[in-house]
Amino acid sequence: MTLVFDAGALVAYLTAEPGAEMVRQLLKENPGDCYAHAINLCEVFYPALRADGLEAAREVIATLTAAGVQARSDMDTEFWESAAGNKAAYAMSLADAFCVALAQRMDAELITSDRHELEPVLVDSAARVIFIR
Repeated sequence: MTLVFDAGALVAYLTAEPGAEMVRQLLKENPGDCYAHAINLCEVFYPALRADGLEAAREVIATLTAAGVQARSDMDTEFWESAAGNKAAYAMSLADAFCVALAQRMDAELITSDRHELEPVLVDSAARVIFIR
């Protein structure tokens, strides 16, 4: 199964928040098929950068990479237009709109903790969504 993780799911994994065990299990069960868009990785990187500096922020991303998360940096016109369409259609952050666009492009399951923002996407069948909590 191909999986696309949003920042909330990745932060839960990194900080042992509720849902971390589910993320850990999904990573373990789907080696080579786990992705995050660079924009969502940026959402994980910048708080670590602000709080603890560049090396710590890079270590956070290295931890995700070691766990099997592969970065995607899709940004062709069709892709960013799809992200914009998601943002226009749903009350979600721009970063979540990119995450949804990546899940749509890859025909993947979107892994998230953001039930409030992404429940409508699931209800409309715009993407397949798995909530970690």
